[in-house]
Amino acid sequence: MKKIFWFAACCLLATGFTACNDDDDENGNGNGNGNGTETPGTTPPDVTTDLGIQFPVTSIGGDEDAFFQYTDGRLTSGHTDVDLNFTISQNPLVINSSWTDEDGGFTETYNNIQVNGSGFITSANYTATDTYEGETDHYTATATAQYDADGHITEKKVNMRDEESTDNWTITYTWTDGNLTRIFINEQYTESGYGTENSTETYEYTYDPDPAKNPNTGIYLYEMWYQTYDFMWYAGLLGKTTRNMPTGMTCVYTEDGSETYRQTYTFTTSYNSDNAVASLEYRTPGASYPSRIYTYGYDGTNPQTSYASWQKKGMEAKKGFRARLKERMGK
Repeated sequence: MKKIFWFAACCLLATGFTACNDDDDENGNGNGNGNGTETPGTTPPDVTTDLGIQFPVTSIGGDEDAFFQYTDGRLTSGHTDVDLNFTISQNPLVINSSWTDEDGGFTETYNNIQVNGSGFITSANYTATDTYEGETDHYTATATAQYDADGHITEKKVNMRDEESTDNWTITYTWTDGNLTRIFINEQYTESGYGTENSTETYEYTYDPDPAKNPNTGIYLYEMWYQTYDFMWYAGLLGKTTRNMPTGMTCVYTEDGSETYRQTYTFTTSYNSDNAVASLEYRTPGASYPSRIYTYGYDGTNPQTSYASWQKKGMEAKKGFRARLKERMGK
């Protein structure tokens, strides 16, 4: 039933959001973490100074490899191993990305971006053009978000449209003592002639009771990326990340009020010789091998590739980029 415009949906959410805070800087250019006056054209945050990230991530290994380039502490460009290229320009703040495959290509722009006093995006517009097997589709969207006083994102809302359908998402983030404990995703999809579908996804995280264990040196969890690109988070455009690395996660999926999927994972975090997070492993109870591994590189070095991620890439490489994104979105 669902029309395939999951790709644009996958990319959108990183661009914008609204909110209010009593401690906001009046000019929207201060260093506070509240939402502040929204101002277009502000540069992205300095991830080391503004966000306090100890080790800026320059590469990620996992479903697809990603490579990031920084300029004066700000993430400004990069690419993935599926030929996605992106740039984050300043004054005004604009995000462009594009990719091509054997069936066509995709270009997208995030503009009219509004930010708060910390440089976190609060609202934006989105346009995209998708060419697939000789046919071209156009998408438009708007998005808004809110942050707490500590600089953590608490809500994202997105409305995406094409000629035949609309898709609305509300994603809420729950934080406890600086740690992300829950992500709740509510989607309502309406297509002309077919009606409306409702679905939810919930991710709940657990942590070691000792706050000194499993410190997070600058990693944004995969589930935070939902309907966004990883680079938007690592650029600091969507606020601060969780203080510690989780020890486990439970995910639940429902369609039209009925639970259709539930899975629990144990997480294992490893560190390199600099005490930066080197990898995050997902494992289901009783499994003899990990179901997913993310590896992280720093200062231009590439992440190590585990057997599990290599095996997954070997299978995924046989699919087109659209198919991979469609699988991720569960559509």
